[in-house]
Amino acid sequence: MYPSNAKWDRQELYEKVWQTPLRKLAAEYGISDVGLANVCRKLKIPHPGLGHWTKIQCGHAIPRPPLAEVKDVPVLIREIREPKIQPLPED
Repeated sequence: MYPSNAKWDRQELYEKVWQTPLRKLAAEYGISDVGLANVCRKLKIPHPGLGHWTKIQCGHAIPRPPLAEVKDVPVLIREIREPKIQPLPED
């Protein structure tokens, strides 16, 4: 798991979103895929669109857009919440 309250690393996140589907990557960070897409948007990180991973599985070569140099990128802090664990009912 990732350390709580750490800053999002723009370059690292860019590499990860192009190697792993957002839904799986978001689960690693403990947020939703929509939340992760919003983080990418705020940090101006291009991410794969709908159907990207299906096209890859079918053998298509899809070019990856470069990570543009951007000034005044906001600093976002990752807040990792502890998962809510439901106690098991006693028999």
